[in-house]
Amino acid sequence: MMRLLLPSILMIALAPGCRKQRPAPAPAQPAVQGEINPEAVAGSGEYKLDEDADDEARGGRSKGKRNHDPQVYLDGVPVVAFTYNEIPSTVPALEYEWEPGEKATRFRICDLVKAVGADCAKVKATHWFGGDERVVTITGDYLRKHKKDAYFDFAHGMGGRPRVQWGSVKADDMIDLVNDMQIYVNKKPPKFNRQDWTLTDDKGHELEGIPYAEKREEKRLTRVNVDGRLVAHIKRNLVEGKLPVVSGTGPDARYRLADLLKENHLTLTRPGTIDLVNLDERVIHLTAEDVAAGIEFSCPRHAHGEMEFHVRGRSVRANVVNIYDRLARPDRPERTLTLGQVARGWVGDPQGTTQESSMISMKAAP
Repeated sequence: MMRLLLPSILMIALAPGCRKQRPAPAPAQPAVQGEINPEAVAGSGEYKLDEDADDEARGGRSKGKRNHDPQVYLDGVPVVAFTYNEIPSTVPALEYEWEPGEKATRFRICDLVKAVGADCAKVKATHWFGGDERVVTITGDYLRKHKKDAYFDFAHGMGGRPRVQWGSVKADDMIDLVNDMQIYVNKKPPKFNRQDWTLTDDKGHELEGIPYAEKREEKRLTRVNVDGRLVAHIKRNLVEGKLPVVSGTGPDARYRLADLLKENHLTLTRPGTIDLVNLDERVIHLTAEDVAAGIEFSCPRHAHGEMEFHVRGRSVRANVVNIYDRLARPDRPERTLTLGQVARGWVGDPQGTTQESSMISMKAAP
């Protein structure tokens, strides 16, 4: 009899009316000067599961993980992806010894703040978004006091998600891996309600997503950065009908990277140095000859956001284009691939200290 009753009991227990529901947010109220309007700031930070993403080496984007790369926001505006290979080259990589004889790389938080166009002297607060809706506040006052010794690093040494080095930073809470980071300079930082695990405005109204952000980054696209600042995205529905087709049709249609920059009103002061970064967070350095010859790309299907880049008769997939115009390439350790018949890469251990060779074949362009 008990076996017959168990399914019914479970169905009742799991029924919507029996689950603990989060309270509905209060109706939005008109904001007055100095207050936050929750309707105006609800935005882009919602996370969804990506059933197709895989490979833990992509910074924790394996199947069932959150499907976006961490972003750095400045008053609600996404300024750059918070990844090892995309933070601006002006952020110094600092070597330190985490165990006797074991060295790794870390970065100062204030150096990143400065590189994305802010100033620690004017920062009101920073929010660090982690898993399970946790938000950690590191105040501007703390950053100013610890400008030289508040650090972050990356979980896989030369890749993976960012993480705060809590041994060097004191805050109101701690999180493991960082999903996003917001810097508040001109905007008022919301409060974190620890009881309900929500960000709220001054009146206690719950805020969803990244405060002040208008929209979240679409999934499965390629980012284009110039001098460490996000300037454009590449995705089939963002380029079809907007850029001239060089050759091919459908997913095989090819477009010029130069036309994409022109469409986004970007003018480089010199031919530029360009790096491509793939989903395994490996860097392909393009030579001056590659750039001069012209770079084309196509948008293949089922490529998890990587575009196919065609460079002097060779093809390689990447989901990040880093263009260095006024700034030099980053002077920090990196995992690289060489564009050619065979690409030779270097794989570091989680702290980036041990290297072993790996081989990845690159296909010839059709």
